[in-house]
Amino acid sequence: MNSRHSPSKRRSCRPERASPRHRPARPGVKASAIAQTRDQRVTERKALESEQRLRELSAHAESVREEERRQLALKLHDELGQLFTTIRLELAGAISEFRKISTSAKIDIVDRLQCAAGLTDIGIASLRQLTSELRPPILDHLGLVPAIRWESSLFSQRTNIRCYVRATPASMKVDEAVATALYRIFLEAMANVARHAKAGAVRVSLTQHDGLTVMDIRDNGRGITAQQVDNPHTMGLIGMRERALSVGGHVRITGARGRGTRVVVTVRSRDRGSRRA
Repeated sequence: MNSRHSPSKRRSCRPERASPRHRPARPGVKASAIAQTRDQRVTERKALESEQRLRELSAHAESVREEERRQLALKLHDELGQLFTTIRLELAGAISEFRKISTSAKIDIVDRLQCAAGLTDIGIASLRQLTSELRPPILDHLGLVPAIRWESSLFSQRTNIRCYVRATPASMKVDEAVATALYRIFLEAMANVARHAKAGAVRVSLTQHDGLTVMDIRDNGRGITAQQVDNPHTMGLIGMRERALSVGGHVRITGARGRGTRVVVTVRSRDRGSRRA
């Protein structure tokens, strides 16, 4: 037999293929992967920068709004408050003078003046409430915890819903912007309890630990649903989230039917402008 045709001696002329598992990456593919990773990192960085700018803009807008409220409250108190007080004093003086004249005609005038004085007192009370809603003096003078205790007491009187407040520690060092944001979120949460919860009691907890300030508000009402929490038209919840975002915090809202609603606000404390709350 001719050895040239022996199967054992026959050699293949085709080059051996490398296993796909061990095939070296082509330079173009490797460069594309590197470029894709780089682009992804750039996109992530831009997203973080955009989020930070949004947070700064939100904080600035909230600061401007609060300052406008403060100035308006002061103006109303100084101008309209003094005007109402002067009118009340003038009415009191006129009533005193007319009472010295004991004629039936003058008695009718006294009654009308007393009615005007009563309306003036109502105007003074309404003005005080309005200025307090714009910027409560207790928040500026005494701090966050006393302001929340005071508002909780008023809330219980208005709604007959029991309200319990606990603060740990009792006196907290809170940045002014953070205190304002927490106070406004508290008011919105309590308004939601009064309008929707059908609750019998609300428990408010304020804690501060390891640089975090946490406000926890729980009611024993009918409970908010996940659909209501995610509803973009629920302006009260959106407002709470925006206020928390403006100071670098976040809000978590949970609930279940028949088990109440819970609002938890977490904010990392800031050193600048901090004061006792």
